[in-house]
Amino acid sequence: MSYYDINGYEHTSISITANDTITITGSSIIHTITVDNASANIILDGVSIITTTSGGNICAFEIKGNSTVSLTLSGTNVLTSTGFRAGLEVSYGNSVTITGATTSDTLDATGGALGGCGIGGGSGSLGTGGSGGIVNISGGTITATGGANGAGIGGGMGSISGGGNGGNGGTVNITGGTVIATGVADGAGIGGGMGGGMGIGGTGGTVNISGGTITVSGGHRDIGGGVRGIGIGGSDSDGADAAIVITGGNVRPMSGAGKVAGQPKNGTTSSSVNVYLNILQVGEGNNLAKSADITSGDIDGWNTSYGFKDVKTDGAGKLYFWLPDNQDGSVRVDTYPARYSKSYERNAQDPNTLNQTLDFVTWLRSSGSHSSCATGAAGGVAIACAAGVVLVRRKRRKTRRS
Repeated sequence: MSYYDINGYEHTSISITANDTITITGSSIIHTITVDNASANIILDGVSIITTTSGGNICAFEIKGNSTVSLTLSGTNVLTSTGFRAGLEVSYGNSVTITGATTSDTLDATGGALGGCGIGGGSGSLGTGGSGGIVNISGGTITATGGANGAGIGGGMGSISGGGNGGNGGTVNITGGTVIATGVADGAGIGGGMGGGMGIGGTGGTVNISGGTITVSGGHRDIGGGVRGIGIGGSDSDGADAAIVITGGNVRPMSGAGKVAGQPKNGTTSSSVNVYLNILQVGEGNNLAKSADITSGDIDGWNTSYGFKDVKTDGAGKLYFWLPDNQDGSVRVDTYPARYSKSYERNAQDPNTLNQTLDFVTWLRSSGSHSSCATGAAGGVAIACAAGVVLVRRKRRKTRRS
């Protein structure tokens, strides 16, 4: 494994303590990466650091000492740590911004088996688990898997022998990309680590999502605080809920909305409202849009714009949007070349998961000319067809009178 500095010189000892721009390539089971008290721009170009054969507590990539790192992914990159350490360790007071140009630019970060998280804090070897710093994700494909009882992204597990509290979740901001965050055993997918012995679970931290396709799963909570210690005489307190803001993106808690600890909102102001999970199937039959990129969309009745960057349906053609309750509106998504839409009304008495199938409306473009113009089931009326392009106008809804 080696890296090239801004002047093009090759290095094999990777400890960064000054502001720098570098590209790192290659693989190792011995050499690791450390950024200490620095601001660095780093490109991981096909890097594989798998320390599992080395024994001990070895961190594949550590960011510490109030450092700030911009991490750009190129190709396939793997970071696997051992013992108490996180795969990509970003402890409290440090920050990392991760991006990749395409979904083929990937990072797979796995925490050590003794409770380190995938990305964030390490486990507490003798006391409190390490709390996560600031983790920003804007592109690429990120897979973060915690060690036993560590979060996928967030805090590490507290020491069992020392009865330490779990590490807190820190701050996680996702604006794009594909993110798969898995907490093993009782760690959250995104959030706090489990408390060890008599320790309290780590708090859920702050989670802001405005874009991307995110899948989260945890043994106890998909998003939120870690659970209390399970030793004899253990604390009866789980970690505090996460502060969650969702203004976009495709966010799927694998265990359902009930495993999201912390009521998501669509902002942080006094006018912000609660949002709830909507499972939306895009089309059906021959028009089912499986694993399809959403190129654009619109949500009627939403009091702010909903982010569609890097949103993609799953293998069953489903989306997982978080929308307010007790509203009339419609959802429209384009999967180029097709358009789908659906009118809906949320029931305030049952604001939890809403399941809807978005109806196929029309083709936006085809190889030939259209002989006729289709009418959409959700109020979209085709008004012009020319050279394979269909323009759609929405019907104006009637205003209700009280």
